[in-house]
Amino acid sequence: HAIYSCDELQLGEWLRFVGVDYALRKAGSMSDSGGSAGKNSEKRPDMGITTSGANYGASVAKVLNGSAAHKAGISAGDVLIAINSVRVDNGSFEKVLNRYQPGDIISVHGFRRDELMLFNVTLAEPTLDTCYLTIIDEETVKRWLQPA
Repeated sequence: HAIYSCDELQLGEWLRFVGVDYALRKAGSMSDSGGSAGKNSEKRPDMGITTSGANYGASVAKVLNGSAAHKAGISAGDVLIAINSVRVDNGSFEKVLNRYQPGDIISVHGFRRDELMLFNVTLAEPTLDTCYLTIIDEETVKRWLQPA
């Protein structure tokens, strides 16, 4: 069923069966890949993108469907160069973005190939998309991991 359908996987239920708790939380930063409970930080804005380095600006590596960036027209491959007229690169992009709050509307300049683009982005709150696991029953986990 999991292979041939689009239904959500019951990961929480399956992992609890083997002594592991599965939880989702908001990412603490654009580079947060999960693995721990993290810390509850103040509200940070989210555009729903990941970036990588470029010769100038921040190259958009991935845009999540339905995210703030997607709704504003930003696409993977765009090179973002300014947020509200402040120059950004991959190293400063998140720092400049964190000056704003969810709900704020920002102007983002970027290049799509050789064309200068202007995107008006309404920032969102991060979604519960970052996973961490916790062992809740060590004996069950040990039995599960031991070879037969």
